[in-house]
Amino acid sequence: MKCILAVLALLVAAAPSYAQTGTVCIPIGSFAPLAEKHGEYPAFSFRDSQYKVTFTMYINPLTKTYTLTGISDINPNSECISSVGTDFKPVIDPRKGINS
Repeated sequence: MKCILAVLALLVAAAPSYAQTGTVCIPIGSFAPLAEKHGEYPAFSFRDSQYKVTFTMYINPLTKTYTLTGISDINPNSECISSVGTDFKPVIDPRKGINS
C-alpha cells in the first residue's frame, strides 16, 4: 500500500496539472498497472447517478487493502483516487447459489 501511494505521489509531482485540491488524479490507464503490481484487482464498479462518476473498487484479499477510484463525466481523461485503506472485508455473506 505504501508503495502505491509513493508511486502516485511521484506521478502527481511529474504531472501537477492532474492534481486537484485534496484529491489525487492521474491520466486514465495509469492506475490499473500499479494496482496489479501490488496485488489489487478491480473487484467491482458502480455509478453515482447524482454526480455522474463511475467508481472502481480495487482490492487485495490477501492483504485486505483497497483503493477506490472514480472517473467523472466532466473530466473523463483523469482517474481520481477517492479512498485508500486497509481491513477490507465483505459486509454480508454471499447468498447460496451465487458465485459458489
